[in-house]
This record gives sequence, structure tokens and C-alpha cells, in this order.
Amino acid sequence: MGQWIEVAEATLTINRPEPYKNEDNDIQTSDKGSVEVYTFEGAWDTAEGFAMGKMAQCKWPTALGGEGLLGEAVITRKAASTSAVCSVTLSKVIGSQEGSTDANNTPGSSQAVPSVEVAAVMSPQSLLLDPKFDGLSDADMTVLNMICKGAASGDVIFNESNQKTTISSYVSARALKKYVRECIKTPIVLVAETTVTVTYRGSGGPIEANVKPTIVDKIQGVEPLPGEMNFLMVGKTAIKSGNITEIKEVYKVSGVEGWSKTLYP
Repeated sequence: MGQWIEVAEATLTINRPEPYKNEDNDIQTSDKGSVEVYTFEGAWDTAEGFAMGKMAQCKWPTALGGEGLLGEAVITRKAASTSAVCSVTLSKVIGSQEGSTDANNTPGSSQAVPSVEVAAVMSPQSLLLDPKFDGLSDADMTVLNMICKGAASGDVIFNESNQKTTISSYVSARALKKYVRECIKTPIVLVAETTVTVTYRGSGGPIEANVKPTIVDKIQGVEPLPGEMNFLMVGKTAIKSGNITEIKEVYKVSGVEGWSKTLYP
């Protein structure tokens, strides 16, 4: 006759990769949102082997933007039971920030891996804002603006000498016919207003409260702009939860001559 042996309750937690804290790698991680859970019930040794098999591919990301896989197995056995239950959770993560970003370890540094969103909105604009009209006098622009708004060629106006004349006579005297054709054909044009939103997420230091419009020539993750064009930061939000900070910066794309460094030093 066999002897009854009391089996105590037991719990074992296994984490992979080792060490579970990323001490050998200066890459921080952020959740990629993909989690898989596996369960097994059977003998203790078999449950432990099941867990190790499922977590065999676990690893830390080795570079910014690289993928990694973190695993946690919990094996439990109730008192007086000869079988164990094993639950294995595998979580995909991505290398989001190097620990040596800067003195404050802020997510907005050049080392962080940002997500970028670009949106272009078409808005109506007067044709007279086109650079082709640069160099005309204020009086010329006033007359052309009247034509864009529907003024007739016979309408009476005052010229630069404060003498009465017609729009037709003024146009002929000032050699503005080529501009008039444009104003009649397309008085209003559509211009693309492009907004770039950059989001950084990682472990961060203090949140900066004093923000002002800032001209930026390059943004990480965004194609360089041609010529003198640049970006103007017009908004910034920061949310800090525990040791995780998310910073969102909003930029407007300039015209061909770039944003004025006199207005935005």
C-alpha cells in the first residue's frame, strides 16, 4: 500500500530574457500592443518545459526601432494536487529610446524614435499673393484686387496722381494687361497648408512649460524641405504618466522663402 505524501502549494515565476531588466542594453522599450497568452496543465516538470519552450525566442531590442519579445511564465500548483497550471504571456515591444539621450533623458531628443503624421489642407487664397505680383506698386495691386473682385473695365478710379480715369485706361498706361488676364481667369487659387505632427514617447524628465514658436530646418523622420523652406513649431503638448512622457509637437511648413527669422528669432 502506498504512502500518502502532502504536496504543498507552490508558485514559480519565470521571466525571459534574462536579466528581466534591460541592464546590458541601453535601449528603453515601449509596448507595441501585441500580446499572446498560452496555457498548459500537467506535471510540474512538463509545465516548466512548456514555459521555457514558449519563451525560447524572447529577446531585448538591440536598436532603436528594433523589435523585441518579453515573456513571463507563472506556474502554480495547489496544495494536495499533483498537477500544475502554467500561463505564458508574450509581449512584443519596440526599442523606443536610448537611455543616454540627453542630460534630462527627455523623449524629444534626437535619439528618440518619433512617430510622424503629415496632413495637407487646401485653403483658398487670393491670386495676388503669388510671387509673380511682387514688385508692383500699391496702386497697381489695388486696381488688380478690384478686378479680381469683379470690377468692370469702365469703372472710374483715381490714379496715383489723384486724377480720374477708368480701370481700362489705368491698365493700359501701367502695362498690366498680362496680370489682368490672370485675375479674370483665376482670381482665387487653392494653396496647400501642410502640418507635421511629431510624437515622442519614452522615459522623460521635467516637462517644459515655456514654449514659443520656433523655426526648425530639419525634423527627424521627415523628408528635408527644398531650398529655403523650413518648419515652424506652432504647438506642443506633453503628458507624463509615472516615468513615461509623451511629447507631441506640431509644425507648419513654410512657403518657398521660409519662415521669417525676424518674426520668429
